Amino acid sequence: MKRILPGFIFLVLASGILQAQVVLQSTMAPLPGSKLSFQEFDDPASFTFVRQGENLTWDFTGMSSHAIEPVIYVDPATTAYPTAYPTANLAVNMEEGIGYIENNASQELLLGVVGDPGSGVQPMPFYPAMPLFDFPYTYGSSMNTTSQVRVRMDGASFGIPATDSIKYHMTLTTIRNVVGWGTLNLPDGIYDGTLLEKAETIQVDSAWMKVVFLGWILAPGYPVTTYDSSYRWLTDEMLHPYAEVGFGEGGYIESVTYFKGLNVSAGAAVTDNDIFLQPNPANDYVVIGCSGQTPINKIDIIASDGHLCESLDVPSGTERPMVNVRRLSAGIYVMVIHTTAGEKIVKRLVKR
Repeated sequence: MKRILPGFIFLVLASGILQAQVVLQSTMAPLPGSKLSFQEFDDPASFTFVRQGENLTWDFTGMSSHAIEPVIYVDPATTAYPTAYPTANLAVNMEEGIGYIENNASQELLLGVVGDPGSGVQPMPFYPAMPLFDFPYTYGSSMNTTSQVRVRMDGASFGIPATDSIKYHMTLTTIRNVVGWGTLNLPDGIYDGTLLEKAETIQVDSAWMKVVFLGWILAPGYPVTTYDSSYRWLTDEMLHPYAEVGFGEGGYIESVTYFKGLNVSAGAAVTDNDIFLQPNPANDYVVIGCSGQTPINKIDIIASDGHLCESLDVPSGTERPMVNVRRLSAGIYVMVIHTTAGEKIVKRLVKR
């Protein structure tokens, strides 16, 4: 079972400013069309930082790094599944799906995602919706939440073809505390009053298979418990962390990422960051989403040996083209997406 959700959940964190420390408010949510770029340190284990206290300084400059995939916020109405979560007023594109968020004056909630758990694209709501923030949120604030995702699928999709049906539950507990504040130094600027948040997540994966005469029994190897921890820096720019340090199971630093830049699309030319494939990897269908406003008019799929597998014309007015990939063999393909403005965007497609 793919771990679709945990990596996403703490992408949507927040910030604001009052006196010395940032105070997070609902009005700081990213605008639809916001594309946030991030860098990752090449040698995370060498990074050191003070992990709690007041009036601190954290320096993320002067280290070798490389770019990673951007985070793109969009209007839920522009996604491939605009009715999946009717109360959502913001969505965020992930590598393997879309997260749907409800932001109001008192809370920011993760309602769920649309993704492919292995049995086809489907909505996967949280029960209950997971609070990301209770506003205002500032130095000394804390949150402790537990929510669950429930998925039903056939045994073959889960890797147990001998059973007809599988019930999968992912229970996610988050424990978050704002433990410090100070000045955050990034290559693109200095952010005063930044909050430092410590976050811990406990994920319990459980699965049951249906057996004739016995009913539902626990699947072999389950439940599985995974623990993750990280620190995140929250500025007064928007409801999203501007830096993050992730730890491995042994308590060592596993990753260090920081904010590189922001672009808010206003219908300009489509770039690689504007196009996203849902889901990817894919079994049956791929929906092509675009956070820009230039229409897509043609799609080519090319195999790793260079031969053209598919060439599809997209009817005028199609906002989110859906491509049937069932006939493709498992492997890696190149998808070339053409727009009416003459741009060609190349994306990597993985077919299961």
